[in-house]
Formats: sequence, structure tokens, C-alpha cells
Amino acid sequence: MYDVVIVGAGRAGTAAALALVQRGIYGSDRLLVLDHQAQAAGWNRPYWCAVAPAAERTLEEFQSLVRENVLTFRPSTTAVGVLHGHTGQAHVVLARHRGGTDELETRFIVIASGSFDRPREAMRIPGTRPAGVITGQQLHIFMDRGWLPGRRILLVARSPFREIIEKRLRECGVAPTAVVTPPEETRATGGPVCGDGEIRRFEGTVVDLVGFPRVERAVVQTSTQNSVSIDCDCVVFCIGRMPNALFLKGSGVCVQPGGGLWVNERGETSLQGIYALGSCVTGESLCPLDPSLARIADSIQEALSQSAKS
Repeated sequence: MYDVVIVGAGRAGTAAALALVQRGIYGSDRLLVLDHQAQAAGWNRPYWCAVAPAAERTLEEFQSLVRENVLTFRPSTTAVGVLHGHTGQAHVVLARHRGGTDELETRFIVIASGSFDRPREAMRIPGTRPAGVITGQQLHIFMDRGWLPGRRILLVARSPFREIIEKRLRECGVAPTAVVTPPEETRATGGPVCGDGEIRRFEGTVVDLVGFPRVERAVVQTSTQNSVSIDCDCVVFCIGRMPNALFLKGSGVCVQPGGGLWVNERGETSLQGIYALGSCVTGESLCPLDPSLARIADSIQEALSQSAKS
């Protein structure tokens, strides 16, 4: 049985691991971090350069601890459920990997499962269901593998995601055909501009997608109530986040109306011994790390110390 299992090895999960190690909670059989991706870093690493440069240093320290067997890291392992242990009983994390599903017993759980870009379905945009409609996270995955999802790309994104995605596309030799900024961003232009002579820019909302089997065009309702049709072969959405908490359904962990996990001032969820931090709580991936990080580590250290004395 582990002392602590951390679900997620992104910005919050790796920081939580370091905080626990600094408090003396370490050992390959005591501290386990798992992540569904093949390596640590999380979905939002492409954005760290702009908003969280310290996260790279945290990741390097985490990887060093893994190499030194200070903690155990299990990549390509997805948490698919959590079973709460009542007083005196261990919690269980159901972890699925290529070889099957493991039941990982642990005294404490730290949920740092992050958040996802809201897909087209979550925004209830009408129209056909063509290929080529993706999220910003999917775009980065494709480009990491050397794939370009389209040549006439419509980017629907807010800052700073928008600037970073545009820069990365340009590095691949492709500029977006058009960029749509959500109306709530006050620095948006309010209509098409000719700033770089290459990209059409709008402030507005996508209200329809047309094409099958692949997207052919999108209809944008601008903030000036004009309807604009944009020819495209790919639409990338990066305008909102959904906390990654579906695997907790039925666990008893309470969720806020906005979808994020409810936590108290110590970072503990509605279930004793199960903590959460990062964007699975806030829904926002690029905000400063939750100040509850230190309180979570202190609380776990204190509980383990008391348990050892007894």
C-alpha cells in the first residue's frame, strides 16, 4: 500500500510530488504518480513558456527524482475510478493500462487530473458533424507527431492560447486563415482587420459548421451582429476549459456547479483523505498554482506522522 497516490503528472501533479518529497514523504513504495500520457508534463506544456516558466524546472526536478527512485512514476496509466476508504481503511485508485486494471491501495489521494479544452459538443454549436473540428490540445498533439490537421485553419481561441497557437502554426509554415476571438475579450478588434495582411480577424462566436465528411466552412456571428462565412478545412477551439473529473463519477467526491471539484481551505475534497488541486478544481489551466498546495502537503505529512506514532 502506498502512502500517497497522485493522479496526474502535469504542472500541479509534479509540484505536489516535489512538495511531499520535501516533507520527507518519499520512496518508490510510498509515493506514486500516475498519468495517462506516455510522459510527464500534462496537456498544457506548450503554454508554459508564456505563463509558467517555473513549471519546466519543476518537471526537471520531478524527472530527476523518478530516475533516482525517490518516487514511482507510472506513465500510460489512466485513473478510471476512485473508491473511498472509510475510517481506518485504505482508499483505492482504479488504474487502467495496456496490461489490464490495477487496484492501487493508498492512505491518501491527491487529484491533479487537470482540465480539457471544451469541445464543439460542449458548446452546442449546430451543424453537421464533420472531421477536422478539434481542440487546441488535440492540435498540439498532432503537431508533436508531425501532423498538420489542415491548410485552411480557423482558430477560435482566447489569449494567451491564441498567440501561442498562431506562433506554432507559423513555425510549421502555416498561418491561420482566420482567427475568432470571444466577445468577452475587450482587446479584440470587433471585426476583420488587416494587421498582418494575411489573417482575417473577428470578434464573435461560431454559430454553424458546414461540410461532410470534412468541415468546409464555418459561420461566425460577429459582435456587430454580422454573419460571416469562412472557408476552412479545420476548426480549432480553445476558448474554455472543462475540469477532468469524469473518472470520479460515483466516487462521492462533490463537484461544483461549474464542474470543478469542491475543496475546503486545506485542499481536501468532500471525502476525507482525498485532496485536489490545479485546474481540476479551478477549471483554469493557466492561473497560478493553488495556494492550497503547501497546506495539502502539510496536512498529509501531519497525518502520516501521527499514524507512525500510534
